[in-house]
Amino acid sequence: MIRIDKKLNLTFSVDSGDGQIFVHAAPLSADVFRRYYRIIAKAYSQIWGEGLRYVWTAGWRTAALTIEDIAKQDNVWDGPDGVENGLINEMIRLTNVFVAGDNGWEMLPLDTALKQGRIDEEAGDLTRNAIVFFILASSIEAKKTLEQTFRPLLKVWDGQLTSSRAMEFQSSLPISTATDSSSAKTPAA
Repeated sequence: MIRIDKKLNLTFSVDSGDGQIFVHAAPLSADVFRRYYRIIAKAYSQIWGEGLRYVWTAGWRTAALTIEDIAKQDNVWDGPDGVENGLINEMIRLTNVFVAGDNGWEMLPLDTALKQGRIDEEAGDLTRNAIVFFILASSIEAKKTLEQTFRPLLKVWDGQLTSSRAMEFQSSLPISTATDSSSAKTPAA
């Protein structure tokens, strides 16, 4: 499920090795956007220009790779202020995941969940690409056009527009523990 709120937070679920995880990503700050606007615009333009936005999930599944390719071509990928450290790592920092634990849903930063192996490699790649695509689109497009941009994905992934911060979203998750995972769907917020 994908949800985009009016404050541009994104939530969605991903199947990962041991079960379903939920992801919550916040948008970039204006300062980070100003520092990396050219790369953001180039990557989003390439996704649009190659028609990947319209091929259901092609843009969604390749966004992180696209931004990496462009940054390497422009020789701005590496270094302390490079795109990898300054932009991609900021996107990851703004992302939390919710995994089933012994006491219910545990909120972890995406980076921590990846390092601890709480998310398998396939789900990790999907999550990184999804948040990059969303942040590219939400940084470039007007808020009123985002629903049109994401409508195909919202439809395919049974998504909806809603308002929730990470902690509010955690409260809306179905009751679940690592040993007794719920198959209930996430209620609409």
